[in-house]
Amino acid sequence: MTTQTTIDYVAEAKKLPALQTELKSLEARKAEIKQEVTRIFGLIDAATPDFVSGRTRRNQPLKPRPVDDKLSISAGRAVVLCLRKKMVPEATRIAAIKAATVLAKKYGLTEVPPTVLAGIDKKITLRFNLG
Repeated sequence: MTTQTTIDYVAEAKKLPALQTELKSLEARKAEIKQEVTRIFGLIDAATPDFVSGRTRRNQPLKPRPVDDKLSISAGRAVVLCLRKKMVPEATRIAAIKAATVLAKKYGLTEVPPTVLAGIDKKITLRFNLG
């Protein structure tokens, strides 16, 4: 009975080279099909507008944030950073105003709007429990 199993292993081992060559040919065919699919998708994408192919533009939001909101967010980040560094309220206020001013210049504003300054004071009062 052991001789029979050895012969089966030998027969199976003889099939390996043929199976390996078949596997290589199938992998080559798979690569060809993949290239063809990529080429066809390229043609479709070139022929159709973005909204038809299901893609959305992620670069620009549909409703951009107002500049005041962006300034408030920047100032809030500065306040949180100053809290982590255990700074005093006055230094935190200066850092928040500076962060908002730098961003305001980026958006073409000459000064920080009063609503943002009031928001900075409110954030500092809440965070440092001054009120």
